[in-house]
Amino acid sequence: MFNSETLREAGLQPRHIHRLIGVSRVTASNWLRGKTSPHHLVKDRADGLMAAVQNAVDDGRLPVPSNLPPDERSVRTVAIVKKYMDAVNDAGDSPE
Repeated sequence: MFNSETLREAGLQPRHIHRLIGVSRVTASNWLRGKTSPHHLVKDRADGLMAAVQNAVDDGRLPVPSNLPPDERSVRTVAIVKKYMDAVNDAGDSPE
């Protein structure tokens, strides 16, 4: 199930969601603000994103440390989520 609060608490921003699953930044912003939920045509990608983010949060990988420069936080956030998305898509497990 899609949970915008989990995404926000993990430090994801519209630009991250845009890069990870290919929706517009406006769409991602609407999701994060709880204004809309994922359309059925992107629901599978959004569910994969949610699973990856939840796994990364559970493993303590997200959110990234706030003492990092903003650009570095952004790069690390996307890299971590992508790694977890690949793991969810491939094996359904958390990456080591």
